[in-house]
Amino acid sequence: MSFGERMKQIRQIKGMTQNQLAEKANISRVAIGNYERGDRQPNIYITQKIADALGVPVADLAGWSVFDEQNPHLADEVKLLELAKKIDANTFKLNELFSQLNDSGKAKAVDALSDLAMIEKYTQKK
Repeated sequence: MSFGERMKQIRQIKGMTQNQLAEKANISRVAIGNYERGDRQPNIYITQKIADALGVPVADLAGWSVFDEQNPHLADEVKLLELAKKIDANTFKLNELFSQLNDSGKAKAVDALSDLAMIEKYTQKK
């Protein structure tokens, strides 16, 4: 079963429309339709939003297990996402935004954070 088929099946079991899922996950209804039809594949962050909106683990929604030996990189991503969400919501959001940047944008973001980390008012007290 494909990601889109699993997503649609879970959505229907939960009694949700595409519009309701889109609103709850804070993504477009068009994107939901694209994912369900298999026209597009969501990145791991969008997958997490959909899983949260449906109330299921990412591994179940995506069709892999954290112990899936055929997809160890996916298992690691799931573990990292779950850990990031538990540790700090800002860390999760920062990682999500950073992943959307191209190489030039990533370099600029690192420079900006490096500058910010030098300002005492914004650093943690040790």
